[in-house]
Amino acid sequence: MPSPSRSPRAFLVPAVFLAGLLSGVLLVAALLPHVFSSPRRRPAPPGFGRAPGGWTLTNQLGKKVSARDLAGRIWIVSFLDPFCRQDCPLVAHHYVEYGHAFALAGIAAHVVLVSFDLDPGESSPAVLRAFQRNYGWNPKNTGWEFLTGTLPALRRVVTGGFHVTWYLVPKGSAEERAPPGATPPLYSANPLAARARLDALHPALLEVVGPHGTIRRIFNSGSLVSTPRLLGVVRRLLPPTVIRGR
Repeated sequence: MPSPSRSPRAFLVPAVFLAGLLSGVLLVAALLPHVFSSPRRRPAPPGFGRAPGGWTLTNQLGKKVSARDLAGRIWIVSFLDPFCRQDCPLVAHHYVEYGHAFALAGIAAHVVLVSFDLDPGESSPAVLRAFQRNYGWNPKNTGWEFLTGTLPALRRVVTGGFHVTWYLVPKGSAEERAPPGATPPLYSANPLAARARLDALHPALLEVVGPHGTIRRIFNSGSLVSTPRLLGVVRRLLPPTVIRGR
C-alpha cells in the first residue's frame, strides 16, 4: 500500500525557516566588518574655489602678514567692521570661544582665525587690538589675525578674492536705516562704535579655507555658527595623522 503523500505545507514550513536562517547569517556576515572596524570619518565638505593668495596686509600688532604665512593651516575667515554694533561683536565672541576650543582639542597649531577689516580708513592696528580685547581676546595671540591695510588692498582680497562686497555709508544716512516695515536690526555692545563716522554694510559670512587653500565651507550667518558645529567641519579637514594623534 503506498504511503500517504505529505501536504505541500509540510515542506513549506521548514523551507521558510531555512531561508530565514540563511538570511540572518548573511546579514550578520555583512555587518561584522562595520561593527569591528574603526569608525569612518565623514567626508570633507566640497570646495568652493580657491582662497585669494599673493596678498600682504597688517595685523593688530602692526606686523606684516601674508597669505604665504598662513599657508598649510585651516583659516576661519570673517569680514568685520571694528565699529560695528550688529553681527561683528557676536562673531568676535564666537572667535574667542573657537580659539579656546582649538586649544583644548590640541589643534590650535593647525587652525588660524582670520578677520579682514572693512573700515580701514577709520581704524588702525590699535583699534583692532581694542576690538579684540573688548571681547576677551589677547591681541598678542596671533591665533586670531585681524588684518587691515589700504582700502584698495582690502577690496582686492575681500571682493576680488572672496567675492564679498561691502559698502561704507555715513552713520544715520538713509542707506544705513532699515526700510519702512522692515524688522529693526538687533544691536550689540561695542565701545568703539562712537568713534566712527561710517558704517560698513556687509554680509555676515563665515568661510572655512582648507589647508590646501580651497574654500571648503561658507556659512551665510557667521554669528550663528556654534563651536561644536565648527569643530566638526575643522576636524574633517585636518590630516589623518593629526586626528590619530589626539
